[in-house]
Amino acid sequence: IIVLLAFIGYGRLLNIILSPAKKFDLGMQAAFGLALSVVVGGLFNLAGIISVLSIKIFVSVGVVSFLVFWFRNYRTWPLFARRIFVFIKTNKLFSIAVAVIFVIIFVRYGFAVSFFGFNGSDDHHGYMAFPAKMLQTGSLGNDPFSERRIESSLGGQYFLHAIILAQTSFKNLHLTDNGLGYLVLVLLLVGFLKEKKVNRNIILAVVILMTLVDSPVLNITAAYTAVSVFFLFFRLSYQAIEFKNNSSLRNALLIGLPLAALCALKSTFVLVS
Repeated sequence: IIVLLAFIGYGRLLNIILSPAKKFDLGMQAAFGLALSVVVGGLFNLAGIISVLSIKIFVSVGVVSFLVFWFRNYRTWPLFARRIFVFIKTNKLFSIAVAVIFVIIFVRYGFAVSFFGFNGSDDHHGYMAFPAKMLQTGSLGNDPFSERRIESSLGGQYFLHAIILAQTSFKNLHLTDNGLGYLVLVLLLVGFLKEKKVNRNIILAVVILMTLVDSPVLNITAAYTAVSVFFLFFRLSYQAIEFKNNSSLRNALLIGLPLAALCALKSTFVLVS
């Protein structure tokens, strides 16, 4: 959750820098923070400075950014709390349904926190070794004889795993995709539906469907994280007319950042990008 807040903090910073005229919702901010983290991981890898300390500093700066933006509007908190109270009072059934969905999401997230095994013939000799190597040596390094490296990823997902390993252990590596990636995707979906002014009951039904649909997990490669970044790219492309008055450089960075992250997360996404 702390890493998610860091993503949102970095996403809000990027929002101010790259698109000051349009405020992104929490989902887009979180997805931008996720994409930025992958890109920053590449720069850290190039400089050979990946470590527990550098990752904790990176995450801490994102959390501080989130807190700064959050506390800037502290005067509106009482009014916001009153509005929520009134809404719950006048929409009891809907509020109960939202609470149930939160519980379901929390339970599903809990499965990502716990250890339920990896694909022994896949991850144990591949994906799990690379984030550890990053933390121990400072970079992913050259390994031209690694078939896993050549076929699977340019290293983006490994850096996200390294972020998790900086504070936890190998048994928590599902947190990267089925935890963080899943939460970012939920926020993106809700933000997109609200932006399109979809009826709140339909939004509720879509989120329920998303939380209940089973998504089999065979390994810890990029799935939800990649879908989130691609969804971010889709939303940016879908709203292209809203960036018409933005500078060309800002628009290039807005589009280029998620595309770069998508390519780095898994090499098979390069063709899609």
